[in-house]
Amino acid sequence: MACNCTNPFYGLPLQNGTCNAASSVMFMTLVNTLLRDDCAISDVCGRITPTLQPDNEYDFIVIGGGGAGPVLAGRLTENPHWKVLLLEQGNDEPVGSQVPSFAYNFLANNETTIYYPTEPQKNACHENENSECRYVRAKILGGCGVVNGMTYMRGVPNDYDHWAKLGNTGWSYKDVLPYFRKSEDNGNIGVYTSTEFHGIGGPISVERFPSAPDISHDILKAARSIGYKTPSDLNADVTEGFTISQTMSKNGTRDSTARAYLRPARFRPNLHIMLNSTATKIHFIKENGSSVARSVEFYYKGQRYNVNVKKEVIVTGGTIGSPQLLLLSGIGPKADLEDVNVDVVHDLPGVGQNFQNHVSLFIQFNLKKVRDTNLLNLESLKEYLLLQKGPLSSTGIAQLGSRISSSENRNKNWPDIQIYFSGYSANCTYDCGTPGLPANPKQPNGTRRITFQVTLVRPKSKGYIKLRSNDPVVKPIIQPNYLEKDYDVKAIISGIRTVIKMGTVHDLKQKYGSELVQGRYGNCSTLHKFGTDDFWECAIKYSTYPENHLTGTCKMGPQTDNLAVVNPQLKVYGTSNVRVADASAFPNIVAANIFATVVVVAEKAADYIKNDWS
Repeated sequence: MACNCTNPFYGLPLQNGTCNAASSVMFMTLVNTLLRDDCAISDVCGRITPTLQPDNEYDFIVIGGGGAGPVLAGRLTENPHWKVLLLEQGNDEPVGSQVPSFAYNFLANNETTIYYPTEPQKNACHENENSECRYVRAKILGGCGVVNGMTYMRGVPNDYDHWAKLGNTGWSYKDVLPYFRKSEDNGNIGVYTSTEFHGIGGPISVERFPSAPDISHDILKAARSIGYKTPSDLNADVTEGFTISQTMSKNGTRDSTARAYLRPARFRPNLHIMLNSTATKIHFIKENGSSVARSVEFYYKGQRYNVNVKKEVIVTGGTIGSPQLLLLSGIGPKADLEDVNVDVVHDLPGVGQNFQNHVSLFIQFNLKKVRDTNLLNLESLKEYLLLQKGPLSSTGIAQLGSRISSSENRNKNWPDIQIYFSGYSANCTYDCGTPGLPANPKQPNGTRRITFQVTLVRPKSKGYIKLRSNDPVVKPIIQPNYLEKDYDVKAIISGIRTVIKMGTVHDLKQKYGSELVQGRYGNCSTLHKFGTDDFWECAIKYSTYPENHLTGTCKMGPQTDNLAVVNPQLKVYGTSNVRVADASAFPNIVAANIFATVVVVAEKAADYIKNDWS
């Protein structure tokens, strides 16, 4: 569909950090131009028009335009009498990010992401300098939903029932399921899913990608051969097994919360969206013994603004950004604030505590019978532009998903291992798009490799975040304490043994020549015999991969919980009109990708706010 508008959105050009040859740059420029000119894909005529000068006062100010912020801004401006300002640190979504095969192409770009190092780890990330782990967080409207793999995986019922048992009334699985349905427009009803668990007509499009490599089905067959179920939907009554996942996409194009909630609302006069704007402080006054937010300070194009708020401030800066802003504003542990010369507004010990994340190890298999050719070429590009099918319409085998229980897990129906996959992705080319050429010209006879990422999704180890300085531009101290608990290591080892068994079953060997790649993992192969528990423990601690599923640093809980930051209605304790509504509010991390649950947190927050102010 051609674009017919006077001021189409251009945005950041498509890049390829994986194979940055001159011919690749030329080809990717051509791809970007063709994608931009197809409005069904790029939606360049449907983008928001950012506000360049804020008003003096708003009813609501939403700080952070990532996964949750657009949901809040879109829902609150349904009331035409409420004026809302949404602040986002980055820019609008690049055109190239709308294409599933380019899902991760913007992760290495400083204009779309921010890197955060952790403190040196005693038990993890030894491969990195100073044993520092690293996170990449999105700096873009729509947040990580613009640079992730689009997987739509909810937590299991026990995740949310546990939240409720911790004292969070209204957060059981029975309570959150209607919000999953409300937020969703599922395109697979009656085929892979049902209306018992999924919704129709909600803002976010959810469906399987239109194409999948043939090996995807053979991997599912391999899972069945070692005793696992392969249901069509892991977000329904069967929560363990292997499947082809649903994704936040429609017709082979990414859907994000910015696209789903903000673009349909872009003409509302009561919705103001300021991009490239960094919030630095919430200003409070004391009233009836409570701290009341009166204004939000932020910077835009080097200029400082201080905008008043009439009703509420909603913080949606994510698991690093939200506690950092609260701390800079004087909400947090008194001693920590005084250490960095921040005036204490309210002593709240839990801010920055309860940090949790999924942690992984990559296991590779070499497919000796499969030549590694370029899947991104003129033929696949033409197929995508004409039909929105083929290799560019998916993330390769990354669309496979699984949840299983390790041998360490004693909780029935509460899996602790998730396996992610990668390979067969059409995101890289070294040439001008000629089909059938080697994926890497330096290895003309190279064979294709696939990766199984063994991920612990119910870790026992927890960490914290606190300020390094009262300067907002200084990155905070992040101490995750990865693999501090023995359970975490043993559970991952159990998952590793499962994927090795699965990746080398007879059918995969016979058809693809699948063979385990025996990585050295530093000096682990020298210290220990390959394949032993000691070897894998060494490997996990050396080549640790921390997922980007950070949660918990503004914990939701009852007032009796000393580490609770927000109550079950997501209001910050000690304040009368500040809420936190993102992954930082999770009391415990869920056994799944976190994005779908982030949307539910934001949807519920919007309803709480509407009920309070109606």
